[in-house]
This record gives sequence, structure tokens and C-alpha cells, in this order.
Amino acid sequence: MKNRFLSLSMAVCMICLLILTSCSAAEVPADNGGTNLDSTALTSAAQPVEAFTDVPSDAWYAEAVQYCQGKGLMAGTSNTTFAPEATLTRAMLVTVLWRQAGKPVVNYLMQFSDVPEGRWYSEAVRWAASEKLVAGYGDGRFGTWAYSYGYCLSAGLAQHAINVIEGKSEITNMDDVAAALQEFSPKAAWNGSGYTNADTGVKEDNVFLIYQDTYIMGNPGKFMGATDVEVPEKYFTVK
Repeated sequence: MKNRFLSLSMAVCMICLLILTSCSAAEVPADNGGTNLDSTALTSAAQPVEAFTDVPSDAWYAEAVQYCQGKGLMAGTSNTTFAPEATLTRAMLVTVLWRQAGKPVVNYLMQFSDVPEGRWYSEAVRWAASEKLVAGYGDGRFGTWAYSYGYCLSAGLAQHAINVIEGKSEITNMDDVAAALQEFSPKAAWNGSGYTNADTGVKEDNVFLIYQDTYIMGNPGKFMGATDVEVPEKYFTVK
């Protein structure tokens, strides 16, 4: 039983790595359940975990919340809420990194149309851009409220691993992988397939190419429907 568990764990880690390195995605606006993430309440003084009504003391993440609060890396979305289920955006990510670096002040001309001066994330974006940690989207925007794909992929694949271990999902089932990823990127569909070995004609059971639907910004914005398009088998065939 122990060897089977170790083999399963190694397989999960392997497929997660391979999926991660083969993934293609595009910007999607974050959906945080109506929480006003552009509010100055996010810069409020750190609250004890007990003050957050949405962080139960026995939650698996309660200690992590307490650590981030104590180190000044994250604050609540209000004096009583932390929003543990909210999606991590690019603005949040660079702000955490900036605070971890000691909130350095830099002299850097920032010209992102979606990063106004004086917001809780403004100096963090300025610093991250000056350090070449992040870049904009080429159209003058930073993508402040776009999902952090590193977060979505890591969290989604970790959830898939948990589902497999708990017997809720099959490790090589693409629908199961997509469902786990979609938990952390609401409204954005995923699709993909296992690679076929060109010599044997057999589908590999541990190497996937996955991709996310592309969102077109505008008024109104919309998804392209890329995940509904059938990709020719030749693109999933490798030697």
C-alpha cells in the first residue's frame, strides 16, 4: 500500500510538472465574488486571524493567514474579512513580493493606463516593473485584475492531485484536470489531450498539452471559444 501511494504521489507530481510546462493561457478578468479589491480597505492595519469571520480557527490555511498578517505581507479586504477564496490577481501578487522585499521606493516612470497613482498596489507595480519581474500586455495595460496564471495553475494542479489521492478524479482524465483548474479560474474553460507517441501510436498517460480559452478585452469583453475548437491529432503527436 505504501509503495502504491508513493508511486501515485510521484505520478501526480510528474503530470503536474509536465502539464505546467506545456500550458498555454491568456488574460482573464478575475471574479472575486463582489469583493471590492480596489478599495483602500486592503491597506488597513493587520487584523488578528480571529477578527476575520471568514477564516475559521481550524481551517487548513488559518496558520498561513496568521503568518502573512504577522509579516505584513497581506491584509484583509475589510476589518472583518480576509477573502480566502478570492482569486490572486497580478496586482496582489506583485504587492506581496514588494512587501516581502521591504517596500523599496524606486524612481521609475510607470506608464500603465490601468495603474492609477495612489492605489495600494501602485508602488508595488512600479517596483516590480523596474526590476523586470513583470511586464505589461503591450497595449499600455498592466493587467491589474487579471488572474495570476502561476497561481491558477499551481493551485489547480494541486487540487487535481488532492482529488486523485482522495479517489475523486482520475490522474490522466483531461476533464478532471480541467475541472480542477477551472475552480481557480472561474468562467475560463480548459481543454487538452495526451500526447501520442509517433512510433507506437499509443497515447502517453503522463504527458498532456492543455490550453485555456482566450478572453478578448473590450466593451463587452468575450471569450474566443478556443477550447471548443477541435485540434488536429497531428499537433498532439510527438517522437
